[in-house]
Amino acid sequence: MSSEHNKALDFWLKYDDFFMFHASSEIREALRKVRPYGTLLELFYQHRREGTMNSGFVDALQPVKDSIKFLADNNRQLFDEYFRNDVPSEQKAFELFAQGLLFDDRRQEGEKIHMMDSSVTGYVVWHAFSRAVGLLGLTEDKDHLLQTDRHIALAAAILAGLISSGHPPVQGDDPSNNKPMDEALLQELRSSWLNLGFEEIDSKIVELEERSLSKHI
Repeated sequence: MSSEHNKALDFWLKYDDFFMFHASSEIREALRKVRPYGTLLELFYQHRREGTMNSGFVDALQPVKDSIKFLADNNRQLFDEYFRNDVPSEQKAFELFAQGLLFDDRRQEGEKIHMMDSSVTGYVVWHAFSRAVGLLGLTEDKDHLLQTDRHIALAAAILAGLISSGHPPVQGDDPSNNKPMDEALLQELRSSWLNLGFEEIDSKIVELEERSLSKHI
């Protein structure tokens, strides 16, 4: 197992622990206010569709701006701990995560694989959060934010591709259930997604989600 693979395992284990399994009361309260899978996602859909991301989306998020910043700062801190100045490892962590190839015996039975449990929608939520952070001016390093957002979008494209092929990753305790994507196809997706800007990702990631939902996955 490569050092990048091990780093990805450790990162996702700590990430899930920090934001979900053993989240502090402050993190839980910030998530409650932002409602990533509720209000935030609905606002993203609405304002992307209406072409008002730079105005209406920003205005609507003002009441929860402090909570978004709190979550964003903690998110960035975790990423920096594992991937600062190591872009290839961050990209690899997302690629392995999207394919369901991160078997981790430290996780509970029945859920031993680090993967996106809310399908492509989970990546749309994460992108919507990245857009909120950038448009609200909550980071001084938008290049760094875009870099990670491209990895999020690439992961979404990988998962959508696996769904389309009829081989979506599955959760469980058998590390042999999920197979890696064909390397040629993976390279094609990298070429397509790793050079996009925020606005291009807005539309393309929603299209991915719509196609994957049409497969009833």
